[in-house]
Amino acid sequence: MTKFFIPLIHLACLATIANAQIEKRSTIIGGQVYYYDSNIDFSTNQKNQKSRNAIFDISAGKAFTRNDVFGVHLGYSPASTKNFYDGNEYVNTDVKAYNMGVFYRHYKSLAKDFYFFIESELSYLHSKQINTDTAGANVFTSKQSGAEFVLTPGISYRIYKKLHLELLIPNIVTLRYNSTKETMPTVTLNQKQFVANTSVNPNSPFYLGVGFHFIF
Repeated sequence: MTKFFIPLIHLACLATIANAQIEKRSTIIGGQVYYYDSNIDFSTNQKNQKSRNAIFDISAGKAFTRNDVFGVHLGYSPASTKNFYDGNEYVNTDVKAYNMGVFYRHYKSLAKDFYFFIESELSYLHSKQINTDTAGANVFTSKQSGAEFVLTPGISYRIYKKLHLELLIPNIVTLRYNSTKETMPTVTLNQKQFVANTSVNPNSPFYLGVGFHFIF
């Protein structure tokens, strides 16, 4: 009896491993959505500060080798903050950011239909930020363009034959070089800078992203 079951167990393990691969020449189409909403109540005469932040990303790629995917992506990131007190007055902020570029994703099988993946992206980005006072007058404008490298890990689970649901830690590492033009009522500033940060920071809100990919 034992001699009969051991080969079956061995075959079952091989089948599990085989089913948990992203096969060569597979096509991947999908995206991610991140959303963050906060309402800070200061419990004083200061107005509540409300913030919203979202990231929408669409991507398409090809597995040129098993578990290794190369592709392109397009992203849009709106953000807004109301009643931010800068020490002198309340300011409302509106940001629109866009990016486009290429990505590489590597999958690692954890179990049947479960994967760990790490994705790196290299993108061109452009954004515009407008700050207004409570009367709606423009008090600050910032235009930014540059290049960005982002690292994002996550877990993928195949919920249907071709559909994978993903849980991500967005932008766990970000490296960015950009050129910025800032315009205020009395002065205009131009600057260039290099920025390195992480989304895993004890001084910042921690948030997760949800994504999906069709793999066929």
